[in-house]
Amino acid sequence: MSMDASKASKRSSELGFVLSLAAFLVNGILCWYRESRLHRMILAFARFSKRLFFGSRILEFIRRKESATRVLTESRAGRMLTGSFRGLAGCACRMGKPLQFSLAGRLAHAAVKEFSVVLGLYVLLQTAIPHQFWYNGVSLGLALVVLSLYLFKCGMEKDQELDPLRLDTALLLFMLTGALCAVTSLVLRDSVRIYVLNLIPIAIVLVMVNALRSSRDFRIFTGFLLTGTVIASLYGFFQYAMGIEVDETLVDTLVSGSIRRLFSTMGNPNNYAEYLLLCLPFFAASFLNAKTVRTKLLVGFLALLPLGNLYLTSSRSSWLGLVVAACVFLFITERRLLPVLLLAGAGLVPLLPASILQRLGTIGRDSSSTYRLKIWDGSLRLLRDYWLTGIGQGPAPFMALFPNYSTLRGVVHSHMLPLQIWIETGISGFLAFVWMMGRLVKKTLAHAFSGADRERTVLMAAALSGLAGLIFTGSFEYVWFYPRVMGMFWIVTGFLMALLGGDRKHAAN
Repeated sequence: MSMDASKASKRSSELGFVLSLAAFLVNGILCWYRESRLHRMILAFARFSKRLFFGSRILEFIRRKESATRVLTESRAGRMLTGSFRGLAGCACRMGKPLQFSLAGRLAHAAVKEFSVVLGLYVLLQTAIPHQFWYNGVSLGLALVVLSLYLFKCGMEKDQELDPLRLDTALLLFMLTGALCAVTSLVLRDSVRIYVLNLIPIAIVLVMVNALRSSRDFRIFTGFLLTGTVIASLYGFFQYAMGIEVDETLVDTLVSGSIRRLFSTMGNPNNYAEYLLLCLPFFAASFLNAKTVRTKLLVGFLALLPLGNLYLTSSRSSWLGLVVAACVFLFITERRLLPVLLLAGAGLVPLLPASILQRLGTIGRDSSSTYRLKIWDGSLRLLRDYWLTGIGQGPAPFMALFPNYSTLRGVVHSHMLPLQIWIETGISGFLAFVWMMGRLVKKTLAHAFSGADRERTVLMAAALSGLAGLIFTGSFEYVWFYPRVMGMFWIVTGFLMALLGGDRKHAAN
């Protein structure tokens, strides 16, 4: 017994010595850091940034109230647009009156009372259904079901409305420009088809900005989004364990070796990585908004699943996009920690797995990079002739004209999101898109800097950072080519608009 006691005492003294040594080292490092040139440089940069930003015209512009929405609301076109949708909701109301007191009507109303559940199920299905079972008809059918159910809800509840002016003004302008480009396209049929497909997620956005109002609605919707992402991630790991063949059309084996790239429910690793890029920030938001340690641990563990999937996609542009998304998220939520975390991240780069460093090292050296440069060169030549009017949406107009500007054949898009938007919709569509994103950034920062409603701010940060990461990735890929990625882009945009719309409503009240 005395021997055991002496051993325990010895272990305790050894542990105490280790802890004391660790505390001494940490204290020494902190003392060195406080007196170091690095600390002085960081402080100087922080003071400079504060002087540059706070009290500047930048902050004044961010805090300035919007006037475009008010002008549209008071205009004749705005009143006509609102009136047409109110007429649609009125028809639904008249049709719903006979059902209000029937058993079937009450059951159906109970099913759609929490409409955030309906919208969440739509996102879950869009995320989790495997590629071989997903086609544009499924997307259209689900969107029509959601829209019909919301119209039924409008008919059963007087306080529900379908107001198109809840959409951002710039988005309405972007869709109007797209319609004009579609009907004046060189290949009318294909452009109109693509434009109609583009309207599917916009219809969901219209429902979202009207249906999602309370914090409970946003939490429910986020929960379904995370659930769908986790299901897709588990399917991805199962797929990887069963074996994925090396696709030489997606990997330059001479430079990158034989890499097996995971694609889960999306059919293509790049598309899947882009989809994950939009969803991952919501795990960070849910972690910060969680009320208990147990919930935080659960969300943190679940976040490892899509992160692991993103790694196995070997999508270099999406990896870099995730870094951009993380920086935007931290800037909005924890600005003080951003410089420290950036320095820590830079210091950890050499410690990354060799597979990641090797994959990133192939940027600019593999055949896909050379191919993109040739496509960009031809696309810019095409843009010089059609920068004003655009050529219309879809692959058909692009494929018809691109051979006149490049020796490449079979190219269906420009491999760059901003460039493709400009080529398809002309300067007006491109500027409308830039204006829309700028307004979303401005409104989000204005809310964040006001210090109001921390939970809502964190969700805004998740949505905006996901969009920022995808747009960065869109500098190297045409990320809207796969309909589900484009649909998720607009759904996240609609989620952000709903958050901002609720913010505007509370401010008005």
